[in-house]
Amino acid sequence: MKKYYIYLVILCALIVAYALLTTRNLPTFNIHDIQAITFVTLPSPPKQKHVTEKEDIHKFLACFNKLNGKFILFQAAKGWRTLIKFNNGNTYNIVIVGNTMKVNGLWYVVDEEAIEELIGLYNTFDVEETSYQHEREL
Repeated sequence: MKKYYIYLVILCALIVAYALLTTRNLPTFNIHDIQAITFVTLPSPPKQKHVTEKEDIHKFLACFNKLNGKFILFQAAKGWRTLIKFNNGNTYNIVIVGNTMKVNGLWYVVDEEAIEELIGLYNTFDVEETSYQHEREL
């Protein structure tokens, strides 16, 4: 009988842990905290734009903050399509692979149209495009 109570407690703990993990939302960001965004895109060789105009940062954050992502524990995809970096006191690395997005190590599934809209902002930024020098493995 004692075994069943132990199994029941373990099962309840697993259910609670799963519920807590799967209800994580994408973080949202405040325009006043971010001074610049580095936006890198493929295909090879990767190109980047370093965005510093407040209007462009606001446009990016408005698009990012409206994304509705569902947390997933694991993503088997390798590589990346788009890389976005910025700092608001903490450094954020956002990696986009297909319809998934890794934000500082946590993976989310996001609507593909919403991701396309976010990636499409790259072409709207009136900033010099330069070659991206890969710093380290993501």
